[in-house]
Amino acid sequence: MNADAFIEERPRKLTRAEKNERTRAALLEAAAQVVGETGYANASIAAITVEAGVAQGTFYNYFESREELFDRLLPYLGERMLDYIGERTRDLPDGGEREEAGLRAFFSFLVERPEFYRVLYEAETFAPAAFRAHTDNVARGFVRVLKRGAERKFTPRQLEAISFMLMGARHYLAMRYARGEEGSRRVPDWVIKTYMDMLRGGLGL
Repeated sequence: MNADAFIEERPRKLTRAEKNERTRAALLEAAAQVVGETGYANASIAAITVEAGVAQGTFYNYFESREELFDRLLPYLGERMLDYIGERTRDLPDGGEREEAGLRAFFSFLVERPEFYRVLYEAETFAPAAFRAHTDNVARGFVRVLKRGAERKFTPRQLEAISFMLMGARHYLAMRYARGEEGSRRVPDWVIKTYMDMLRGGLGL
């Protein structure tokens, strides 16, 4: 047997850009944890860097201030959410099946990332620019999907309004049925069925 087969390959050395991106992501992930536990008001740079496992001075190599970090936090988490949902809906046909899978994925994401609740709901007050960027990004995604399934029934501006209706429905259903005293929980199937019955009846999905 070739002796080289027993030689363990050394892991590739990260480039400086990759190291920087990894540290930036670690700070954002740490901020999500700290904000999720204590809220924006109590999320200090010291607490975030401790959670990230980096020196406090390192923070300023990536963000000019705590406020800049907050402005990037919700859009960052929002992209993680959209990626999570996208992975679970990508191969499904447009229409009701895809929307139901997306709804289930959204609730599943909240179980895995319960800190998203507080980051989102406090952002309107503490990081309004981030809140607007996130909601606009999610709304655009809804509109893209709706155009493929309901564009014959609604105008473009109506589709945008519908996208915000659907966002509101998801978030309030999450607040009512996905949050418990001990943290996130599975949403009952009858809630998802009710949501889908409404969509199929109103949008024809």
